Amino acid sequence: MILAALLFAITWNDPVEPFRITDNLYYVGASDLTSFLITTPEGHIVIDGGFESTAPMILANIRKLGFRVEDVKFILNSHAHYDHAGGIPALKKATGATFVAGRRDAPQLARGGLGDPHFGDKYPFPPIVPDRLVDDDDTVTLGGITVVAHATPGHTPGCTTWTATLGGHEVVFVGSPSVPSEYKLTPRQIDDYRAQFRTLHALHPDIFLGSHGSFFGLAEKMKTHNFVDPGGYRAFVDAMEAAFVRRTTIVIHNATVIDGTGAPPRPNADIVIREGRIASIEATKAPREGASVIDATGKYVIPGLIDMHAHVVGLEPRFNRKTTLPFLRTLLRFGVTTVRDPGAITSDAIVLRRMLQDGEVEGPRLFTAGRILNSSNFNPEPFVIVRDEAQVRDEIRWQAKAGVDVIKVYSSMPPNLVAVAIDEAHKHGLPVIGHVHRTTWTEAARMGIDGVEHAAPWSDAYATGEVPNSLFGRAYWLEHLDAKAIDEMIDSLVEHHVVVDPTLMAMRTKFWGDVEHNEVELVPESVRKKWTDESFTKDWTPEQYAAAKKSWPLLLALEKKMFDRGVEMVVGTDTPTPWIVPGASVHDEMTLLSDAGIPPPAILRMATFNAARALRSEKEFGSIRAGLRADLVVLSKNPLESIANTRAIDVVIQNGIVLTRSQ
Repeated sequence: MILAALLFAITWNDPVEPFRITDNLYYVGASDLTSFLITTPEGHIVIDGGFESTAPMILANIRKLGFRVEDVKFILNSHAHYDHAGGIPALKKATGATFVAGRRDAPQLARGGLGDPHFGDKYPFPPIVPDRLVDDDDTVTLGGITVVAHATPGHTPGCTTWTATLGGHEVVFVGSPSVPSEYKLTPRQIDDYRAQFRTLHALHPDIFLGSHGSFFGLAEKMKTHNFVDPGGYRAFVDAMEAAFVRRTTIVIHNATVIDGTGAPPRPNADIVIREGRIASIEATKAPREGASVIDATGKYVIPGLIDMHAHVVGLEPRFNRKTTLPFLRTLLRFGVTTVRDPGAITSDAIVLRRMLQDGEVEGPRLFTAGRILNSSNFNPEPFVIVRDEAQVRDEIRWQAKAGVDVIKVYSSMPPNLVAVAIDEAHKHGLPVIGHVHRTTWTEAARMGIDGVEHAAPWSDAYATGEVPNSLFGRAYWLEHLDAKAIDEMIDSLVEHHVVVDPTLMAMRTKFWGDVEHNEVELVPESVRKKWTDESFTKDWTPEQYAAAKKSWPLLLALEKKMFDRGVEMVVGTDTPTPWIVPGASVHDEMTLLSDAGIPPPAILRMATFNAARALRSEKEFGSIRAGLRADLVVLSKNPLESIANTRAIDVVIQNGIVLTRSQ
């Protein structure tokens, strides 16, 4: 890899004698890393600076042409990569010129290429802060010459194509429409490339130039000295767009498709993915040329899994990248392509959601609540105490402005304040979910709550006798259910379309303590220590654990009863509360639902389509049909035979990006 990079540098950066392209436009760059000089009576403009080592060549070439480097007034950048911006700090130092760059590239320029979303820290260059930032259609004017900036994002967020009228010709300096092999394109980046090609198609230059000489045939045109090439420009743009389409086309070949809706499986099918979305589902045919093919013969494809109860921000008191980023990658490894965080520090969650959307960090798509509304004195982060109607409305208005996806109310909230929360949230188009207790599930359903969390309400209203006020009291509660009250509750949940997120894992890990849990080695040691220290049932006696385990079938029976009666259910885990491992726990949760007697097709629907519908996003993801985001999991075993087979993951695809288990 190092040798290849060096060979590229030599090939790209060989010295070239400067020459005139037309009128007041000159070539002053290297063999492939281009740099252009536009001269005017009031000073000059340079476009791009090559590598850091290219800068001395550029300065020497300007002088060879008889111009003073001190007369360069502007340096324009095509994009924030080391091979085009690396020499700009030296050029700016020598000339004193104003440095101009695309607005969205400013952070990467200031970091000197570090933390690149695709290359990481692989290609650093001297950092530089632009003196001026430009957006689409902004101009740089000097000595009667106007250079126009055209935002052509994709290769970098702020990639800029420049145009000018020089010597009677319309000249284009193309930024870059290429998609390097290292790129894993997010939906936003795919949209950026699409916008770039629309812009490039709308331009009609006579003279075609670009950030690499190979784009416009520099070596050959240096021999002919004829740079007028409108046909070459159109052919280049068409070819680069076709390469982009090929690069973003994947065919999952000869699979059995289980679409997540509960429909019968579809064998011998090809799933065609283009630009991050499912383009079609077709009968198997010969593999298509120009596409990346995944041979899924004898394999099964399901939608990406959705964990509806994953506290991805709340691993530490505040967002901590050392624990959160591995957590996010582990979720993907187990086929979880979307999560809902049902309670987080609002600002941290919003920032993390944006970072995931923009591909700055790798992980599932994130939907998030903000701070959890609570009426007791319990107020560690991410809880917020609200005592009256005004406080409830103010908090929800603030969260709505911050941009949360859902509002969550907690167990101590009384019915009158839950009703206020539902009213205010719905005014802002936000659903409300609740870990409710003081307000019963029946009351919350009749008020219009959208979802309730955890496997049971645990309220005294649903039990006969006095329930002990302790966690162990839940075993008593299960053994003393009031059948009439439970039936009334289920009727209300069904009538008002309330979604139940059982998180059976949250009770199983309590009833079983710190033993018999899968894949805990995937969790950082610091988190495992925290689990040991903060285990909810660490003080239980062996007799209490035995009694709790004895009551476990009663909880499973309650889930089955809700399912049989038509309550809409989803899959959530409550990760990372003690002993609930991110990603792996989704498969554990589905196994527990199977233990309750719920059939595999219904469980898959709960973990995909039902969850997407609860997120109001079933038209974007959650099933396998044309037009939806390509969030898919390829399995080597049939999950309809046993839900445990969802662990047999060969490939995970998120937004059309192929991830393997090893990642």
